[in-house]
Amino acid sequence: MSHDSENKDKKGSNIEPWKKETILGLIITGLIVLTILISIIFAWSSFKELKPNEWGDFLAGSIGVLALTWLIIGYFLQSKELSQNTKALIAQEKELSKQTTEIKAQAKATRDMITFNENRYQDEKNEKLTKAKGIFVYDNSKEIDTTTMRYIIRNEGGEISNVHVLCENKDIRIMGGASFLNKKDIFEITLTIKDSNQIINSALQSDRYRLPIDIDICYIDCFYNTHKENHQIDLSWLLFRRNRIKK
Repeated sequence: MSHDSENKDKKGSNIEPWKKETILGLIITGLIVLTILISIIFAWSSFKELKPNEWGDFLAGSIGVLALTWLIIGYFLQSKELSQNTKALIAQEKELSKQTTEIKAQAKATRDMITFNENRYQDEKNEKLTKAKGIFVYDNSKEIDTTTMRYIIRNEGGEISNVHVLCENKDIRIMGGASFLNKKDIFEITLTIKDSNQIINSALQSDRYRLPIDIDICYIDCFYNTHKENHQIDLSWLLFRRNRIKK
C-alpha cells in the first residue's frame, strides 16, 4: 500500500504543474478571444467595412498574441519538465551510487569470507599434517659390546610407515627401522663403530666422554608425505671408558 501511495504522489506531483500551466494558458486564451469578440461586437460598424486583407491582418495579429502566449507558457512548461528530469537524474545518480557502495561492501564481505575460509582450511590442513607427523622419544639405550649400542625409540605422533634411519658419519654403521608404526609403538636402532680408535679419541677429548651423533629418521605419513628429521643421540660414556681401559 505504501508503494502505491508513493506512486500516486509522484504521479500527482508530475501532473499538477502541467494542469496549472494549461489552465492558465486556457484562461489567457479565453480572455484574449473574449476581448477580440467584444471588440468586434462593439465596433462592428467599423469591422464590417474592413477589406479582406485588413481582416487577415487583424486575425494575424490576434492569433500572434495567442501564439506568443502559448510560446511563453510552453517555455515555462519545458523549464519545469527539464527541472524535473534533472531532479530525476540526480536521484537516479544517488541511487546508483548507493547501489555501487552496497555492491562494493558485498564484494568486500565475500572476499573476507573467502579469505577466512581459505585460512581456516589451511589451518586445519596444517593441523592435520602436524598430527600426522612422527614424534620420536628415546626410551632406552643398551650397550651390546664395546663397539655397538642399541636404542629403543617410541613414536608419540601419528601413523607412519617405511621408517628407516640414516647416518652421514662414515665411521658409524646404523641399522634399524620399521615398516609401520602406530602411536606408542617402538622400534630399535643399532649403532656400530667402524673405526673405534678415531671415535674413541674424539670422545676422550671430553671429560664426560660424550660424543653426539647426528642421525636422520625418514618416514612417510598417512598423507603419503615424505619426511626426513634430524636427531642427535649420544654414544654411551661406558663404551668409551671400557675402550680406554682396554687400550
